[in-house]
Amino acid sequence: MNKNKFNVLIVDDEEKTRNILEINLRERFNIFTAKDGEKAIDVLKDSSVHLVLSDWKMPNKDGRILLKEIQKDFPDVPVIIMTAYGNIQNAVEMMKEGAFDFIEKPIKLNDLEVVLDRAEKVIAVIEENRKLKQELYRHNIEDTIIATDEKMRSLLKSVKDIATTDLTVLVQGETGTGKEMIAKAIHNYSNRADKIFVALNCGAIPRELIESELFGSEKGAFTGSVSTRIGKFELANEGTLFLDEIGELPSDMQVKLLRVLEERVITKLGSNQQIKVDVRIIAATNRNLSKQIEENKFRSDLYYRLNVINFNIPPLRERKEDISLLAMHFINKKNSSLNKCIEGFDKGFMEYLKSYHWPGNVRELENVILRSMVSAKSKLLQVEDIPGEVKLMLGDNENSVPSDYQEFLKVKQMFKEKYINELETKFLLEGLRKNEWNISRTARYFNMDRRQLQNMIKDNNLKAPDNND
Repeated sequence: MNKNKFNVLIVDDEEKTRNILEINLRERFNIFTAKDGEKAIDVLKDSSVHLVLSDWKMPNKDGRILLKEIQKDFPDVPVIIMTAYGNIQNAVEMMKEGAFDFIEKPIKLNDLEVVLDRAEKVIAVIEENRKLKQELYRHNIEDTIIATDEKMRSLLKSVKDIATTDLTVLVQGETGTGKEMIAKAIHNYSNRADKIFVALNCGAIPRELIESELFGSEKGAFTGSVSTRIGKFELANEGTLFLDEIGELPSDMQVKLLRVLEERVITKLGSNQQIKVDVRIIAATNRNLSKQIEENKFRSDLYYRLNVINFNIPPLRERKEDISLLAMHFINKKNSSLNKCIEGFDKGFMEYLKSYHWPGNVRELENVILRSMVSAKSKLLQVEDIPGEVKLMLGDNENSVPSDYQEFLKVKQMFKEKYINELETKFLLEGLRKNEWNISRTARYFNMDRRQLQNMIKDNNLKAPDNND
């Protein structure tokens, strides 16, 4: 197969015609052949075809039906119709149906060359547009993911490095850190950039519907199933499937997902037919999967199948130099929709934001900027524009009492999480210091499992001053 040649599919029920055309065109094109419309569709699904040269009258699936299916499923592939029934009426009908051109049988090679010359120019334009589209997807990642922090910059470089592989990726990070944005960046830099990106939040789907969502279902497969349903795997074929909150997947579905990752085939609910899928998998979680494995809540074999490449996104509180840049990005993003002309923020406003611990990370920052902009009376955001619960968490009690019950519940939960985290950190540091940061000795001191202690240390990002275990 010569990569410098376009791929042409010849479809004709007469073997002699197929052979003659192949002999005469193979110097110029890579040639595929099919004896009818059904075989032609199989070739189109399995190979990259640039042009179809098809007979009009064929058994099983004729040229008209094939043309319609190509227009629906392969809209960028021009079709030239060959017909022994050529007249003005048929020609007009074919062109109305969407054919690129037609040629009469018996075929005169000189006439065919003229039509192919025009087709080749069109194909070249289509291919150039496809490449440009892919380049647009691969635009500078820094335009969509704002980061000056060294850890994030290093992570983004790694994203570019592995994107063009088809390796499975596990993205870990707290809620709101931007796991889906990283997944989309991987897709946009990959060789699948011009194909579909499909996202599914495994924690948002009811347990009884998750199998149907992933693999699809036949009509009547379960109560309420009134039609055949295409699952996310089939929908994402040739593209990327992003499985968010993978740690929420029920144990029985973990087994089925593992099988799909190993065999690359799916079976719809209510069917016995296997369907091959070509999908790049990116999974994400805000949970500690290692801990879930210890508690028998997550399968270790599925974890290792997913964790081929691992990206751990640092929380916003660990990259505070990004906060001002992100804040300005959100101001520019929201000005138009809010009918505002906010130009930035004063020093006090940013000092507040950098003092906050951001349990909701970048997503929470965007929400705080939005609410601050709504309250703003000047062109610069100021301390008084900051929402009350943020001030409360920083110990500023002036004008910071929750304004309604929902805000009260949110602040209550934030206080609870903050002080639990602080207590856990103090608890660990006390024991570790007394035992000179020796993990085994500290575990005995606490009367707890060594691995459990290691997980707690990891969750709290604690490191020994002298790097001893």
